[in-house]
Amino acid sequence: MSMNRMMVVFLGVLFCLAGCVFHPDIDDGNRPNCDSDTDCDPYGDCVCLGGVCVPSEAGGECVIEGGCDQACDNPPPDVCNGDVLKTHSSTGECIDSSCRYASETIECPAGCEDGACLDPCAGVDCDPGEECIEGACMCGGTGQDCGPDSTCCGTECVDTDVDANHCRECNRACDNPFDPLCDGNVLITFGRPGECTDGLCTYPEIREACPFFCVNGACAGQTCGEDCESPMTCCAGQCVDTTSDTGNCGTCGKACNDPPEPRCNGPQQLAIYDTEGNCSNGGCEYEWYPVSCEFGCAEAACLPDPCAMIECDDDAQCIGGECLCGSEDLLTLCSGETVCCQGACVDTYMDMSNCGGCGLVCEAGVNHVYDAWCIDGICYLWCDPDSGDCDENPFNGCEAYTWNDTSNCGECGFDCTQLPAVEIADCGDGVCIVASCAEMFANCDGEPWNGCETDLMNDRYRCGDCYTPCTFDHQCVDGYCVPVTDPVEIICGYDIDITVCSDGMVCCYTALERYCILPGESCQDGVEVQCDEPEDCQDGHSCCFDVAMRSVSCVMGNGCASGYQLCQEEADCPEAHECGTIVFGTGQTFMVCMPI
Repeated sequence: MSMNRMMVVFLGVLFCLAGCVFHPDIDDGNRPNCDSDTDCDPYGDCVCLGGVCVPSEAGGECVIEGGCDQACDNPPPDVCNGDVLKTHSSTGECIDSSCRYASETIECPAGCEDGACLDPCAGVDCDPGEECIEGACMCGGTGQDCGPDSTCCGTECVDTDVDANHCRECNRACDNPFDPLCDGNVLITFGRPGECTDGLCTYPEIREACPFFCVNGACAGQTCGEDCESPMTCCAGQCVDTTSDTGNCGTCGKACNDPPEPRCNGPQQLAIYDTEGNCSNGGCEYEWYPVSCEFGCAEAACLPDPCAMIECDDDAQCIGGECLCGSEDLLTLCSGETVCCQGACVDTYMDMSNCGGCGLVCEAGVNHVYDAWCIDGICYLWCDPDSGDCDENPFNGCEAYTWNDTSNCGECGFDCTQLPAVEIADCGDGVCIVASCAEMFANCDGEPWNGCETDLMNDRYRCGDCYTPCTFDHQCVDGYCVPVTDPVEIICGYDIDITVCSDGMVCCYTALERYCILPGESCQDGVEVQCDEPEDCQDGHSCCFDVAMRSVSCVMGNGCASGYQLCQEEADCPEAHECGTIVFGTGQTFMVCMPI
């Protein structure tokens, strides 16, 4: 607010203090309450003071156009201020050329919203007999809340499980005892008041022995005596005809309500008697009705289905409690180990068309099966060359072609893709073809069966690639040869029989270890790993040239697992090999064993 504006407000306040009478309970109904001076602009030279528009200077006007020429019957709307409701009178009073209305504030316990107090009972669901008062359920409006274990009856909270005046429900009193009844010649009456137990009315029993008879809930005297004319008989004080009375048939008290037990009426029918009979000539007679017995009648009952608990083979049918095989005109009971298959009894332990079960064909000459046998219900296959029953399901034959099946390469279960560090592999001619290896792995030995066996990151003899060995004083770390601290203790030729000892040192081996020795020392068994010809190696060892390492050494065994075996004559070579000359890329010439 500017300084001039503030001065105007101050003068207006002084003016009002000097000559204005404030009405804190009166609002101007012809203009809205104000929060700022701009709210009062439409009403003349006005400012906002105390939430209402007042003249900005002494003698100024702050009125709605037209003044009080209209009736003061348009009060401001009711408004909420938190949980307090402010209301206005319906008619106002014209003061200083403007309508003013009396106001009143009301506390709203349930809150105030949209110019009205909220209903505290809105959404409150009371039990029967209760009413909502100020948001709470009250029994009969008395201010008592009955809770979940009692019921509101009138103005009382009662337990309808035990209250005799409100048993099970309101106003159901236990004051209506049962009618009297007879127990033989004993009359039973029921007293009042009763008791309420678990919502049921119970009444005390009063038992009274009748001198003569108890009939229809009352004691009866011997009133007929010899007064009954023939053929009538006095029974329980009444003259009855025992030749036809169903309650006194033949004698007093004999009722026709005890029919005979059911009986078989022929081999396929059961006779069952009605529970209520007729009295004829002093005897009870009962009507019966027939029940058909599909599987026969015996010992007064229909026999059960003899096949109900019998499970037959898929191709057999149960007839009369037996599993029979064949067509309807020629049924046979399969005996011993035979089973019904396609209408015939077969031995599934050896039947080639039903081996181990009906329809399981164990067959040669199909799906690469060279021969087949059914033994003890198991189908055994002899597969054609380069085929195999790899899924172990003989009934689909030798489904795998091991000549080019990557998952069964050369034999069942040999999966080329699962070889060590192999990334992409195929199968050809029954041998895995390694197409690519995982990063920093390689197939340095060229063998397909062990995948990418070389870890180029850590292999000191093939460090970074298949052709780079680390010298005796280096080791392979992350694919690079790095110096080691103590070269004397470096073992030599441990993995692939390569000599990496320092100059002047010799690589030796024993049955358990390989190691470098210093000049002047001798090997424990007098054998050095290096060799130039087969005679340099001890018995049981071969002199081998490793192409990748460009190194020659003694290798345990007859033949070289990797590289070429040195020879001087064919007698030095294993079977199917010959001794010949080969020149390597290094310019070196060797006599080696080569496949014929």
